[in-house]
Amino acid sequence: MAVASVPPVEVSDVRTCFGRSCIHEGLSLSVRAGEILALVGASGSGKSVLLREMILLHRPTAGRVRVFGEEVDDLDGAQANRLRRRIGIMFQQGALFSSLTVAENVAVPLREQTDLPKGLIREIAGLKVALAGLPPDAANKYAKELSGGMLKRAAIARALAMDPDLLVLDEPSSGLDPVSANALDELIRQLHQSLGLTVLMATHDLDTLWQVAQRVAFLGERRVLATGTMAELSANEHPVIMEYFQGPRGRAAGRGAWSRG
Repeated sequence: MAVASVPPVEVSDVRTCFGRSCIHEGLSLSVRAGEILALVGASGSGKSVLLREMILLHRPTAGRVRVFGEEVDDLDGAQANRLRRRIGIMFQQGALFSSLTVAENVAVPLREQTDLPKGLIREIAGLKVALAGLPPDAANKYAKELSGGMLKRAAIARALAMDPDLLVLDEPSSGLDPVSANALDELIRQLHQSLGLTVLMATHDLDTLWQVAQRVAFLGERRVLATGTMAELSANEHPVIMEYFQGPRGRAAGRGAWSRG
């Protein structure tokens, strides 16, 4: 099998329970190399938990998880850390260290995971800040000095620090105004194209789904109800999916996508 054909992440028949409450039951999904895949579903459908399972931050109750072709259950701590280095993560609220500048935040994984000299780490951090579309002076600012859109970009810069193969975004446009959200969508598309990344995101933003996602997995009833393009899911007749996409907001987002071509 060619390396490029190995799915970055595969989950098979996953069951996830917290006490007596199970949020996943028989859930299976494969992330294709080089795609932008979005996880969508109603609140409580387990999108963020599934993301955490896919990036080795949470182990499901049952089922199989493979990351870059390797069985998660077979990995020791060092092997799991080796795979985590290939994954860049932007958490929902950015999760920047408030006591560090943007550049220092971006440098954290480089300091912890590499033996690069300090001067080179500073240079790489500056390059990642620019790659995320931030102005040069943003590198020396603290999180409290950033707008919402700049905070998200700083978090993406840190996620890109280790040149990941897989970029994971948890609700990337959450809390942003429409102009900032559109600009962030464009940044994600540009990074995907220019860096050849596989992008996995969880989002409830219908505009982001239409503008960015190449394929969408709809979570409901504790499993993946359907996968496909937004056009395909919008025409899906499953009651749960129809309710999500055929409401007023869903129809408006769809019309906007079609009008943009």
